[in-house]
Amino acid sequence: MADVVFQAVDLTVHFGGVVAVDGVSLSLSRGEVSCIVGPNGAGKTTFLNAISGLVPLGAGRLELRGTDISGIPAKARARAGVSRTFQHPILLEDRTVAGNVALGDQVDGRLRLLATLGVWPALRHERTVLARARAACETVGLGPQFDLPVAGLPYGAKKLVDLARALVSEPDLLLLDEPFAGLTVGEKLEMERVVSSIAADTAVVMIEHDLDLVQKMADVVHVFNFGKLLASGAYSDVIRDPDVVAAYFGTGRSRTLTNAEGSG
Repeated sequence: MADVVFQAVDLTVHFGGVVAVDGVSLSLSRGEVSCIVGPNGAGKTTFLNAISGLVPLGAGRLELRGTDISGIPAKARARAGVSRTFQHPILLEDRTVAGNVALGDQVDGRLRLLATLGVWPALRHERTVLARARAACETVGLGPQFDLPVAGLPYGAKKLVDLARALVSEPDLLLLDEPFAGLTVGEKLEMERVVSSIAADTAVVMIEHDLDLVQKMADVVHVFNFGKLLASGAYSDVIRDPDVVAAYFGTGRSRTLTNAEGSG
């Protein structure tokens, strides 16, 4: 039986009169990689933003481990077990890999202040965070770069720093917004290895445009179009769904669900 970590129930998000996510219901389970696919403007990134608390819900409910998190702010959701990355990593270029990754710890700011003042319990916590940051870097293959400045790293490594930062808080749910975008072939292979290994202990959902990658990695595929969820299931089933075929392949498009990579 699937270990369901997260459920969205009739989730709706609107910006003024525009409905960006329209009554979406789905579940995400530990041990699975779920891929969200669809054209630009389909509501994919807005859906992740709604889960992580970056945009308000118009209607619906979000449940993490059976607890309603719909009304709590983004920081509280992160502390509860929701982490995410962004399509373009947002890093502090003047800090080391360690300094950036440690920021993923969702601790109360007052405890950080006490650490700077030399208060022992807070210092002990800071050391624990640093140990978790090192472990996260080892997980994504950045152990040797732990003490290096972020500014000198290639783009693919910076995306791995962003991923390691999301892992420091040991999330139950990991949201990845186009983790493969902009990577070289070799970097994509490394990212694929890392994401697959993480999914063994975490519910992972990622936005992806490349159907070859989706077919290779996804346990479950969720197809979005105009804010609605068209279909969910195994890749082999979803790709044959009549609604999906009509929406994407009945118009002469190739084996990609989007004209170009981008947010949506």
